[in-house]
Amino acid sequence: FATAGLGALYWAIAAHRYSSHDVGINASLISAMALLTNLASLNFTDVLNRFVPVAGGGSRRLVGASYAIAVTLGTTAAVVFVVGSRRFAPSLAPLLHRPGMAALFVGAVALWCVFVLQDAVLVGLHRSSTVLVENASFGVVKIALLVALAAALPRTGIFVSWTVPLPVLVVVVNLLVLQLLPRRDAAHTTAVDARAVRRFLAADYV
Repeated sequence: FATAGLGALYWAIAAHRYSSHDVGINASLISAMALLTNLASLNFTDVLNRFVPVAGGGSRRLVGASYAIAVTLGTTAAVVFVVGSRRFAPSLAPLLHRPGMAALFVGAVALWCVFVLQDAVLVGLHRSSTVLVENASFGVVKIALLVALAAALPRTGIFVSWTVPLPVLVVVVNLLVLQLLPRRDAAHTTAVDARAVRRFLAADYV
């Protein structure tokens, strides 16, 4: 409800504050970012939901490996998308071929990979209420930035408002995650076999 409700409000404000052309271009940029993230994260969200609750001391390594793989794949995919944007998305190419926007897009995909996975870690740690607070905060900050940037950045303010809050949220949430992971009760956990994780991931991704 928080995500959908605030999202609807966000786009309603965007439609009134920005031109229809700029809304379309920025919405396409955000959709491209989400698509690349979904492909690059390899469904690690389900892996983390499934294995973090039982991984015990191995949960730190599982989370770190998930982040590293997703960020590496996401960054690579984003670079390929930017370089080939004239072929993949000609309408986005003029914007993505600006050095600043290219770097912002690649960085946003990498951060969005972590942003998506950290929610799964929190659920696995039985902190789903924190996910609600995080996503509601993200929605409110996005709306505030959307309004604030309308005059200064009429062409890119939507995408910038969507991505600027990500570094802060990623850092804050993962500082919490690092505090929570070592507190898992090893007496009630089982060893997580890497092959079992790979089998689960492969089947789930397909």
